Amino acid sequence: MTRVRDLRLLPIAGVVWAVALVCVLLPMAAAGVAVGLWMAALALVVLLAVRRGRLIATAMPLLTVALAVSGAVAAHVAVAEGDRASARALATQPGRVVEATVTLTTKVRQVGDALWFDGDTARLRGGRDEIPLRIPITVSIEPAQLRDGPALDLGSVVTLRGSAKPGDAGERSVLVVFAERGEVMRGPPHVLGLMSGLRDGFVHDVAAGLPEPGAGLLPGLAVGDDRGVSDDLDAAMKTSSLSHLTAVSGDTVANQGGWAT
Repeated sequence: MTRVRDLRLLPIAGVVWAVALVCVLLPMAAAGVAVGLWMAALALVVLLAVRRGRLIATAMPLLTVALAVSGAVAAHVAVAEGDRASARALATQPGRVVEATVTLTTKVRQVGDALWFDGDTARLRGGRDEIPLRIPITVSIEPAQLRDGPALDLGSVVTLRGSAKPGDAGERSVLVVFAERGEVMRGPPHVLGLMSGLRDGFVHDVAAGLPEPGAGLLPGLAVGDDRGVSDDLDAAMKTSSLSHLTAVSGDTVANQGGWAT
């Protein structure tokens, strides 16, 4: 049976999540929010030390912890915003060409004629300015613009050149890069390379020999590779509310399973 005191962390979690949401949507205000919350927490500690009433002794410790933890979250956002603001200023000036070295953190997915993936930068250059900067970005590139080389997959390192726009507020990616040219400098390392080879072998050697629609559907179900799913099959799966099988199940295996190994 759940007791009342077992729910004491709920208000703390609620306050922390609310502050995190505000700071993510308004990152420029995060530093002020952090200072304000810590000052409020300090004031409550002093009040708690002076007064020992029952209500104060019960509520004040919870509120103090909530404010202190929320302040830490706001401070983290404020610290990260420095690099994010530098990246946006460097990359998003009108007409500026951006160059980046990126390590892939997700599998590559095909949307229309373009390949899409997420990654972390190790270097970002715009015009004559260059900064060693680790920020998350989303990349779009057409296969024809990618030079032949090692496999482009989870863990690969790729250099890109193209234009960029800021990511939406609340999104993980600081920038969305539309690459006009790309080159894979290094394929997936170690176990990730082994897993990439196994996935490619499964898609091209095993599943490709099956009759349709299984040949296009099975890779999406098993390893999140839905490039073989035809438009008609995709429409039929959406109509029958089964599109989550390739959108969620396969992605879980391809991304989380790949990193777990």
